[in-house]
Amino acid sequence: MPEGDSGAIQGGLLMQQGTSTKQMLGYQNQINVALRNNPYVEKILTVTGISSGADQSTGVLFAILKDGKRPTIQQITQELTGQLMMIPTGFAFIQPMPALKLSTGGESTATGSRYSYVIKGQESEDVYDAASKLQDAMRSLPGFTSIQNNVKLNMPKLSIKIFRDRASTFGVTAADIETTLLLAYAGGRTTTYKTDVDQYSVILELTKEYQYHPEDLAQLYVRSSMTGELVPLGAVAEWTESVGPQNVPHSDQINSVTISFNLKDSMPVGNATAALQNVAIEILPEGVTGTFQGE
Repeated sequence: MPEGDSGAIQGGLLMQQGTSTKQMLGYQNQINVALRNNPYVEKILTVTGISSGADQSTGVLFAILKDGKRPTIQQITQELTGQLMMIPTGFAFIQPMPALKLSTGGESTATGSRYSYVIKGQESEDVYDAASKLQDAMRSLPGFTSIQNNVKLNMPKLSIKIFRDRASTFGVTAADIETTLLLAYAGGRTTTYKTDVDQYSVILELTKEYQYHPEDLAQLYVRSSMTGELVPLGAVAEWTESVGPQNVPHSDQINSVTISFNLKDSMPVGNATAALQNVAIEILPEGVTGTFQGE
């Protein structure tokens, strides 16, 4: 089905996992400037900071092109892609919105991608390793663009290990430590203050300047249920910074990775699928399979 010329472009914004909303806003503003400076773009809409969970490193964009004499939507998209790629802060991918979109039984996992290849297997490490190798190999295949996957393994995380024997000698339980962290960072309501004419929620938390750095955990104290004394959190626990997966996607109830991509206009779909299948045969180990989805 030809894309036609709907006069509208859609896409997505992507930065490194763990990016703050403030950093994402800076990249979004750079994208806005690039889109507004294009002589064929009439209206734009970019949205960030709406992802669920801690990771806010993604966003979406839409652009409406001007009517009248202008290059084709494919030419404008190609031109804009080159301009957006010049912004080193993050990664932007766009595509024309088709004049007529038909459901084809599979949906790509990333905004701006038309095609998908799903890798499945029982062992997550085998699946992730095969997906990484296949994605690298796809970048060397002619005609493939905007290659990405739905597994994000670089989400910053903080792991806290409780020394249970030591904590027990101080009269501190795991629940005590959890409650301390909850009150310090969750910003939950602890009680209600009432007057004759109104009532106010009492919310307890650390001031913002102490909520951003892991080393500030050393300033937290846990009250011992045995002695009533305050015990430094660092005396009963340790914490380490690392990275890990944001989510663990599944397909048919087994571990999976979906690689999404686009094709250049000069690349026939049949040639692309054949090339990808040949590469997958060489890379995918025993117990890991791959199938096409999307268009």
